[in-house]
Amino acid sequence: MTKAFSYDEFTTRNISFVTKEQQTTLRNLAVFICGTGGMGGACIFSLARAGVGNLIIADIDEFKISNLNRQAFAFLHTVDKHKAETTRDICLTINPGANCRGWFFNPYVGRVEHPKNALFALILKPIARRFLRKMMVG
Repeated sequence: MTKAFSYDEFTTRNISFVTKEQQTTLRNLAVFICGTGGMGGACIFSLARAGVGNLIIADIDEFKISNLNRQAFAFLHTVDKHKAETTRDICLTINPGANCRGWFFNPYVGRVEHPKNALFALILKPIARRFLRKMMVG
């Protein structure tokens, strides 16, 4: 039998590091992360476990065997699956109350809609810079 998810219980141990008001801020925060690989995945993993309530995840790649040794969301069962969507799915097993969106993004073709007040956590690679320029300019 699975116990019902409780955000308050989920974040109980955070209260020694942040106040209840700050935890509420984290719950309402929107963070956009471009790249779910080594650094981006570690960032997303920490944000999900901290209780950030809105994660917007974008990546252009699929998980490969070579990712298993260094990427937080790479497992044998995620190989050949799209990184952003798979990462979103795993985040929802950590915090099922979160609003997680994952996009395959081709920086040469489209743009991702994001909340106007989203905090941007960019993994600074050339692809991330192209992505941000394309998203902001159109």
